[in-house]
Amino acid sequence: MESPAESIGSDQVDLHRWRTSHLDALDRAIHESLDHLVPWMPWASDPGRRQTADFLTGMRQKWETGEAYGYAITSDAELIGTCVLMRRIGEGGLEIGYWLHPAWTGRGLVTMACTALVAQAFRLPGIDRIEIHHDAANQASGAVARRLGFTEVERVRAPEGPLTPGESGIDVIWRTTAEQWRTRQAAETAARRSPGNAVSMNALESFTFVRHIDGLRHGFERDGERNGRPAYRRTDGNVWCVWSEPDGWHCEIADGLVTAHPVDGRADGPEPPATVWLSSKNDRSYLYDLRTLPGPSRA
Repeated sequence: MESPAESIGSDQVDLHRWRTSHLDALDRAIHESLDHLVPWMPWASDPGRRQTADFLTGMRQKWETGEAYGYAITSDAELIGTCVLMRRIGEGGLEIGYWLHPAWTGRGLVTMACTALVAQAFRLPGIDRIEIHHDAANQASGAVARRLGFTEVERVRAPEGPLTPGESGIDVIWRTTAEQWRTRQAAETAARRSPGNAVSMNALESFTFVRHIDGLRHGFERDGERNGRPAYRRTDGNVWCVWSEPDGWHCEIADGLVTAHPVDGRADGPEPPATVWLSSKNDRSYLYDLRTLPGPSRA
């Protein structure tokens, strides 16, 4: 049985097949991420070095049998999470799973890692679909699936019910086929090569959102690029204003949860539009003006 590459390079992350030499770094990442993992991962309720070593041994065995292909996600040589391809959804299919250290969320890194992994998976003989399964309450995992361009195809009640404190007991299933993936990647490549969408050295460097109701200001400054366009990070928090193929220009928090977008509808220009934006979080919504003249921000 043909296996995927043992190391996969991407833009800001790299994937490496799990080895026993990863034990110290993985054990540390798990313990630093427990608050993030316990609500969703049954194994996180009883972590320990022995369990982590057993996991790495199991990953080696599953790789050799073709049952699963597990990877460490690294950035600047630091282990920041994991992703895995699993043969458990029937012939021709692979399921993908992932988690990321909370200190590294909100930067699109898990999406980059999964993009590289999906592309690798579709190079394997006989693979024609990839799926992501997660609990309905785990909105962050769903946001990753949506940003990857997967389509939600089904919601089913988990036979065993909720297994962790955060779960609802409803499984959401997302899917992409090989044809859908190739079409999407070709469209994104064409968009990046379009002169009108190329990242410009003269792109907007900063802007301010001003809330209608009370004048509250949030400043954003350019911080790299995302999906072929400039990316902007809020100066006082881990909130990003970015462009993506599924959503156009929008603001998002950790793991791609969309919190704001232009009220005029989808925007696909080279920069975020200077117009009215709607921000929604929990049960509250506010209108903001995006102003391109930089200004101070306050909490």
